[in-house]
Amino acid sequence: FRQRPIALAAIAACCRGDQTELEQHLRAIPFRSPYRDLRFILKALSVVGSDPAQAAGLIGRAVVAGPFESLAAVVRAAILPGSRWLAAMPALDDEGRQLLLDLKGCPEERRSVLFDLARLGSTPPPAKVVELLLRRHRGLPASVATLCRRLLPYAQQRMSEYQGAFGPLTEGEQECIAALAAEHQGDSRLSRAHWLRAAEWYSPPEKEPLQAALILRRLFEVFVGDADRADLEDLDEECIDWLRRSLALDPDDLATYLKVIRIHRQGRDLRAARAMVDRALARFANDPAVLLEAVEVALAGNAFKKAVTLAKRLLELDPINSRVRALIGQAHVSHARKQIRAKRPDAAAKELALAEQWLISADERSVVKLLRGLSATDQTASALLSDVVRELGGQLLAAFHLLLECARVGIPAPATLRRAGIDLSGKPNASEVLAVAHALNTLREEPRALRTLLDSLRAPLRRAAGEDFSESERVSICEALLRWDERSLLQAYADVGLKRWPARPIFVYFTTFARHGPRAYFVISVREETALARALDQAQDDGDQRTALRIRGLIEPPERFHSCPTGDSDDWGDLEDAFADLGNGLPLDPRAVLEMMLGMA
Repeated sequence: FRQRPIALAAIAACCRGDQTELEQHLRAIPFRSPYRDLRFILKALSVVGSDPAQAAGLIGRAVVAGPFESLAAVVRAAILPGSRWLAAMPALDDEGRQLLLDLKGCPEERRSVLFDLARLGSTPPPAKVVELLLRRHRGLPASVATLCRRLLPYAQQRMSEYQGAFGPLTEGEQECIAALAAEHQGDSRLSRAHWLRAAEWYSPPEKEPLQAALILRRLFEVFVGDADRADLEDLDEECIDWLRRSLALDPDDLATYLKVIRIHRQGRDLRAARAMVDRALARFANDPAVLLEAVEVALAGNAFKKAVTLAKRLLELDPINSRVRALIGQAHVSHARKQIRAKRPDAAAKELALAEQWLISADERSVVKLLRGLSATDQTASALLSDVVRELGGQLLAAFHLLLECARVGIPAPATLRRAGIDLSGKPNASEVLAVAHALNTLREEPRALRTLLDSLRAPLRRAAGEDFSESERVSICEALLRWDERSLLQAYADVGLKRWPARPIFVYFTTFARHGPRAYFVISVREETALARALDQAQDDGDQRTALRIRGLIEPPERFHSCPTGDSDDWGDLEDAFADLGNGLPLDPRAVLEMMLGMA
């Protein structure tokens, strides 16, 4: 304790601001003294206002959580940039807070409010903050009103107090606050109603139509999400109308035009998509994104010549756009298919020649050659088709593309397979199966056409199920088969995967889905349910939330099953009446009855 009087004298000199005496006392504290850290802390305190960088270097030399940590914590808070020092106050004790406010030169009239806020903790409940600010608002800056208004959705019951303190809120502001409060409470129906009333209030030109447009876009994002990933078949027309109304209020929002066009295009409402494209082009005539969507819409409607014209216009703006070049090539390929179906080989050959000028990838050019072979009537057809088999790297992938193109142009497949010299009686190798799986994953075809195609490939694909695929390769194959609901093949590949990697939850999911389908919870055995439960735990431990959700979907019925009436309710009577109304219309086959009931869910 011999240095204690020196340390106390140094602290006193620091408080007085006597730099000379402070240096003198600090030099008297030895390097190995228990008061060593005090030297750095007091030096940092003396320069924190004038040279924060030097203070940061000094305080960095003090031991964290040392004997003088409460004082060091004040210095660390004081050197934080901007207003971040306020967020550090809750971690300090009252003496440390007082010293920090002294260092920051905080006015006396605001200190008590900051003390009260700090006592609420590092993450104070918003309602408590509103209560405090409304109680102590006098003498605080005008920005407090804005802060309180932003926090009102968490303390909606204090809206009248807010208006008494800071003045009235407009009807639109009150509706927005009520909408956010309903969102916070998880009441989506009430939130939606308040947002719509707010949008209606802001819509007139003399008010804030841009605010209304923003509200309508937010409604779409909250209730629909990402338009590119949403289930467009079930998309409520009212939700699309929100975006249309937002464009009427804010016609310069390019992103919303593109979103509405994609929604209509992916939902196959091409008439509406074309109308929106015309509106967008009238306002953004040379925007590459709008032109690209215009090309996509034209292709979706088989307007191939228009698609090519638009794509060339886009290339003038963006000459190296590889996607546009591919779209032009695919437009010519699509038009060639149309000519082959119409039995016009010369016109088809002309379109295919144009396509070759734009297509770059080897696979795309092989498809062009394949179509040449399908449209040719002379002996060159067999030679062209044989070349395609070699170029595509195997008979299985060549058969896939040939069967697909035959379905697209309306040509009988068996005879064409023989002309191409394709024999599917053998066992394909692993690389061929992976190539077909990749093609399946990228295919956007009608399920009925694909089912016919897979009927021809099912046997050779099944023979290759035992090939030596890596884990990721086998998962990729299973995902492709799952996507197209090819459950028999999925089971063949998943069973091998489960034997090879028994601890991997994804293969437990694949095998169960392949065996029982998406409503496995009706029919799985106790053993299967136990295996799924173990796989679910493992997936959660691995952080694989996607697999965990998929497995849970096989174990647990949808939410509507959990809300079935109990035995104490009269609702069962209604259910019995509904089935009684079916009368003699039920099929006599018990399996048919069960399948019908499962379909009804």
